[in-house]
Amino acid sequence: MRVLVLGGTRFFGRLIVARAAEAGHEVVALTRGQPPPDLPLGVAHVARDRADRAGFEGWLRGARFDAIIDNIAYDAEDVRSIVRAAGGRIAQYLLTSTGSVYHRPFPLHPIREEEADLAYTGDGAYGEGKRRAEAVLRDEAGGAFAWTVIRPRVVLGPRDYTLREWWHTQRVLDGGPILLPAESADAVVTHTYAPDLAGLYVAALGNRAAHGRAYNAAQPDLLSPRAFAVEVGRLLGREPEVVAAPAAVIRAAGLPDYAPPLGGGPSPCDIAAARRDLGFTPTPLDEWLGDTVRWSAAHNAGKPSAGYEHRDREIALAARCRDRLRAVWAALADGASG
Repeated sequence: MRVLVLGGTRFFGRLIVARAAEAGHEVVALTRGQPPPDLPLGVAHVARDRADRAGFEGWLRGARFDAIIDNIAYDAEDVRSIVRAAGGRIAQYLLTSTGSVYHRPFPLHPIREEEADLAYTGDGAYGEGKRRAEAVLRDEAGGAFAWTVIRPRVVLGPRDYTLREWWHTQRVLDGGPILLPAESADAVVTHTYAPDLAGLYVAALGNRAAHGRAYNAAQPDLLSPRAFAVEVGRLLGREPEVVAAPAAVIRAAGLPDYAPPLGGGPSPCDIAAARRDLGFTPTPLDEWLGDTVRWSAAHNAGKPSAGYEHRDREIALAARCRDRLRAVWAALADGASG
């Protein structure tokens, strides 16, 4: 197939491009500017800005593709633009959505694809925009083309320029305590390993079973921010100290009002459909997280993760909270023995 990838030059987008080319597809990567120097061999590059609707749609009408993989559609009009320009001219459109299309309160069971309410609003622009983008496919695309939606969670892996995972790894490596907001320290977080995610797009290309379907794309491993820190430490041969303090205490100390970038995620998701239709076989935890952490430790040294400029105050507050908690436990023990 001749495949156009929108957003195919960074992180998992580049992996999609590479995997599709390795599978024998003719791949074209579209960016707004110059091609990156490490674009996979044999992959063509086109410079176009989709925000220029007229120019982008005019170019797309004059090009020939069998499928489009769209990693950078963030709202309804982005998808409508594809429908206008490529409707009736491509066989399949694959949209990168997000686990944020699901909303609170989350069910206690692993969430299934059909439980997304695409009309829901009130929980943030990103999730709402992705819901509207998906709704265009469901309600407006008609017979323009077959479509498939992929819904990843927190995507991790080598080459992650967001530095999300580096928040934990940098703190484990410096040896100081890791301070977490108590409200989210033990919240369930679901992750997606970037190479596994890329494989799902290749498995969906030309796959009739994937037509008109949305798929959860996630690892089955459930790691809270506390557990994530412990696992990172294990993989690096360290034993990090994790201290949880109320978010109000963290704010009162003058530290940024933030949770770790991996905290407070949504409920676990059901990946049975991806296993069945796309042959999804998730990479084991030690392999995917080990690969991610080792790459990060080797390549992110010297880069500040979120809030790291306040690390000294973070460490000091963690020590005070730890000492106070120990004093409370000691007083309780004395009371019980007396």
